[in-house]
Amino acid sequence: MANESDPFLQRHWLAITLTVVIVLLGYSAAWFASAALMRVQIAQFIEAQRNGGIILNTGPLAASGFPGRVHVTIPDIAVAAPIVGGGWTWQTKRVSVAAWPLVWRKLDIEFDGTHRLAGMVTRLDQPVWITTGKARGHLELDGGAHLINGVLTAEDTGVALSEGGEAWLHVKSLRAAGQLLEKPAAPPQGANPSQPATGRIELEVREVTLPKDLPVPSAAPLTRAAITAETTGAWMSGPLPQVLDAWRTSGGTLEVRDVMLDWAPIHLEGNGTVALDQSLQPMGSFALRLQGGGDVLELMTRQGSLSQTQGQVMRAGLSLLSKQNQAGIAELNVPLTLQDRQFSAGPFPLGRMMEIGWPRIVVP
Repeated sequence: MANESDPFLQRHWLAITLTVVIVLLGYSAAWFASAALMRVQIAQFIEAQRNGGIILNTGPLAASGFPGRVHVTIPDIAVAAPIVGGGWTWQTKRVSVAAWPLVWRKLDIEFDGTHRLAGMVTRLDQPVWITTGKARGHLELDGGAHLINGVLTAEDTGVALSEGGEAWLHVKSLRAAGQLLEKPAAPPQGANPSQPATGRIELEVREVTLPKDLPVPSAAPLTRAAITAETTGAWMSGPLPQVLDAWRTSGGTLEVRDVMLDWAPIHLEGNGTVALDQSLQPMGSFALRLQGGGDVLELMTRQGSLSQTQGQVMRAGLSLLSKQNQAGIAELNVPLTLQDRQFSAGPFPLGRMMEIGWPRIVVP
């Protein structure tokens, strides 16, 4: 039997071919236009950081990935901010930004590898090296290229005190998420005058191995710690210290809806409120519920952190103050406060928090 061609293809083969060619050419044009736009956006972000007083040097930007997602690689990043107002430095070999053509408002960021960081929670002359096995970020921007939503995840993250040294701290997994909420309407007359939420924050870490030389309350790895919170007050764009100061001035607070810690034998839950003082240092108060305090005191006694007499006295006091919860477990209510970087549980000082030097990064 003779082969018969499809009559429709015979009549319209030229139109179909032209349509396919036009679609392919259109997609190619969209891809290269998106690549050019992403490079311009990244270059503008870099320029904004420089205009904010940050010294930021990189290698030449490179686009790749055709015909799939657009990948723009930023190599050899070296950042330094002035000491006044939050000095810090950051160096890494590569950061990659990816997005689908014409969907540049949703960006995926890869920043695996080693990062040299100094000046935020350490002195500028005492850097730390942070190495991640897999680190990803997802950002969403509004029409004005302002950040409205972001998620950061990292796996197998180690912190070393020397380049190539053994990890001083190790985190199996980390997740941080933030979202700006739509501007709320004015509350009706007679409603609760408290400020509505303007943002939401979630933080979670799992399987944290802490340094052996720290006076930690348990020898086991920290299983999980998590915080869910909402922010009040106005947010703006600009250098981070100015953004935080404006947020503080507007009455901004961090309303911690839930905080939890699983670190056998400790289990901790609670909530509280955090704000910033005039020095942009955290202050606040928490209502916490602690389980496993007696086991911790026994461990500290065996380790020699407490004498036998001290351990017995503190266990007796803990027994008097603790109450049985609904599950029949002894639980201690702890009023925790932070003022002038000093932690206190009721009238008892617990320790001093290190000063935070906020980095002078420009918030888009």
